[in-house]
Amino acid sequence: MEQIKPNSLFKNATWNTLNKLWVIGLMFFLTPFMIHKLGTPLYSLMVLVSSISVFMSIMNFGFGDAAVRFVAYDYAHGDIEGINLVISTSMSLFLALGLCVGTALYLGAGPVATWLGLVDHDHPLAMTLLRIAAAIFIVETVSVLLGTIPVALQRYDITAKLSIGQSMLQSVGTITLLWMGYQLVALMIWNFVVVVVMTIVRGVVARRVIPGIRFFPSLSRLGLRRVLSYSLYSSLTGMLSIIWLHMDRVMVSAFAGPGLVAFLSIPQQLATRGNSVATGISGVLFPRFSSLNDDKERARPLFLHATWIMLVVTMTLFIPAAVLLPDFLTLWINADFARQSATVGQIILGSFIWRGAFYPVQMVFGAFNKPQYLTLYSLINLTINFIVNVTLIPRYGLNGAGYAFLASGLTGFFFVYWAWRHLFGVSTQRFPLTTMVLPVGMGIGLLAGLMAVSEWIGPATGWFFLVLRGGGIVTLVLALFCLTDHLLMGRNGHFHAVRVSRNWDFLNIPLMLKKSFFSAKKVK
Repeated sequence: MEQIKPNSLFKNATWNTLNKLWVIGLMFFLTPFMIHKLGTPLYSLMVLVSSISVFMSIMNFGFGDAAVRFVAYDYAHGDIEGINLVISTSMSLFLALGLCVGTALYLGAGPVATWLGLVDHDHPLAMTLLRIAAAIFIVETVSVLLGTIPVALQRYDITAKLSIGQSMLQSVGTITLLWMGYQLVALMIWNFVVVVVMTIVRGVVARRVIPGIRFFPSLSRLGLRRVLSYSLYSSLTGMLSIIWLHMDRVMVSAFAGPGLVAFLSIPQQLATRGNSVATGISGVLFPRFSSLNDDKERARPLFLHATWIMLVVTMTLFIPAAVLLPDFLTLWINADFARQSATVGQIILGSFIWRGAFYPVQMVFGAFNKPQYLTLYSLINLTINFIVNVTLIPRYGLNGAGYAFLASGLTGFFFVYWAWRHLFGVSTQRFPLTTMVLPVGMGIGLLAGLMAVSEWIGPATGWFFLVLRGGGIVTLVLALFCLTDHLLMGRNGHFHAVRVSRNWDFLNIPLMLKKSFFSAKKVK
């Protein structure tokens, strides 16, 4: 089997970053256009249908991750039969799940629309959209599997080009249809056409990069054992995380009305985009901790410094975002949307300011071969999110969903302390206060103070002043945290460790931060 040469890490990372920036740019420009053309009620209905589609996507049970891992391994060893074994088995599993789940949604579109609490005149439209979404899901299961092949070959340029091409085709069609006066049914049909076309394109590309690959579904004991042995914890954690992220939209629709979903989904999207930057930074810790698995003495300082760094990252990202959200929504969409969405958005964004402390411990769980704790962490978050949503949304409406984000984010502190005591074997020493407790307290106080100052100054009158304020807040946050750390700890501080880390062979944090922005591989 003649093999293509994998791209360099930097080139893969560049394409990966370009793909993410493209998605963020499309969201920025397309969202207000769609809200303007569709109106808030129809846009909310589209978000609900999209959330149902995402819920269905959790049924892949981690088979895509397993395909990437084993195709990459077999390709490196020139084993085309091993690749075909994994792909054929995965194709069988994907098709079975796609047909079962898609058929269930198609037949149950009526009860699902009723459960979402849609009013009578939206019920037939919702049923139609859900049935089209079921057809899209069935085709997309095949497309997802085919898309894993260039990823396994470390050809992120191919993956990015296909993804950008699909989003461009979908966006051009969406803008054209809305401009011509068509509504949601036409948009969903267009989405189905795009998915079919891109599935065919991905199949052609897969055959070009791996001549001799076979997609015909078949099952074997060896193939099932390889795929299923890898995907268990990955699938459980992925399912719980997706449910946690999208559950509140469904509950807001059921308890407060579907028309409010749009006012919740926009702040959520902003929070998850910022969160993806932070998780990308922390992802580079995984191989570092893996190499230090048997050397806890060297891993402990890395864990402490990484916890502080990630807290500073999330504070820098989400404190300005929470403070400026009302002005941003006013300029981006309109004042009425900002008035209804800003409060819950500020609660959600504010709940993310301390989540940076939890990302390094997640990398530790994976690197120290404790993935079951990641699943437990996700399960606890989901349970708290569900209880708070059910309790508070009927009473507080949208803000109840924000409080659920706030409450579920508190469980991470326990896992950080537990890891420090048990995984690192520090049974007598307390977790350093300056690493986590002090930054969190400072961040909460800083957020409250800046929000009060922003309200006193008044709204930003244009994009220039909004960007100017954002830059000032970012500078203030970074300066305050670094200065406080230096004054309290001096040469033992985290700031000093970052500055001189090039002398530490196991703690090259500037290199770690550089790679994080150009991360080319998803941590498995």
